[in-house]
Amino acid sequence: MNMINFEGHAVDTLNADGTVWDGVSEAWFIPKQIAEAIGASNPRVYANQIINPKVRGSKNKEIDKTEKLDKFQGFKGVCKMHTPGGTQEITIINENGLYMFLMASNLPQAISFQRQVSETIKQIRKNKTSVTKVVPQNYKEAVAALLGQLEENEKLQGEIEEQKPKVELFHKMISAENNQTFNEVAKSLKWGRNKLLELLRNKEILMWNNLPYQRYLDSKYFFVHEVYKNGMNFTQTLVTAKGLEFVGKIVKKYEDERLALVSVD
Repeated sequence: MNMINFEGHAVDTLNADGTVWDGVSEAWFIPKQIAEAIGASNPRVYANQIINPKVRGSKNKEIDKTEKLDKFQGFKGVCKMHTPGGTQEITIINENGLYMFLMASNLPQAISFQRQVSETIKQIRKNKTSVTKVVPQNYKEAVAALLGQLEENEKLQGEIEEQKPKVELFHKMISAENNQTFNEVAKSLKWGRNKLLELLRNKEILMWNNLPYQRYLDSKYFFVHEVYKNGMNFTQTLVTAKGLEFVGKIVKKYEDERLALVSVD
């Protein structure tokens, strides 16, 4: 379970249901263990302060409302785990939640930990293979299995050759070079960047910090990556080719609704 070990601190890597991470799907982590690994003196309290910060009252109701939004909505969950005290419900955060957690931390080890986790997760996914084989029990079964495998290989090779042009085109469309910033998307739609971001936040597509909610990441509308600039790491959201079409439809629907209201008036 402890696929991450940072300076002697083991960090569990889980599936969303609390089982050991399969190395393929999205990885989840326990905030308390992360806090402990990066050197928090009281990991439980420190993790809770980041995940569930206390908000002081404000005279400005709009600011107060914004600050009270759950910044980890879509990036955290709950699973049941066996502990020395029995089965308990534990708060866990996914990979995007982990990066948000570390960005919110003021501990110097946070950046080093983030880099190690990113590289470890990437390497595990790259090397992960899951193959289930049925062992032949006699010569006849072995020959049948071999013939079946050869036939399957020929079939797969034919499918690969048939799909190759489509695959190459698809990868070209969704490659990082073809992802666009919100500035570029807004310009192509002849909208202002801030106006576009506000619309997507109001539609609950983007969160308060302009990161997309998990369901829209899963739909491949957006691509989130880390950017290192001026000695600091920050997270940037880019719009994919698929996302550009999606955002375009959102904008068109909004403009059509506004036009309908003007026509009624």
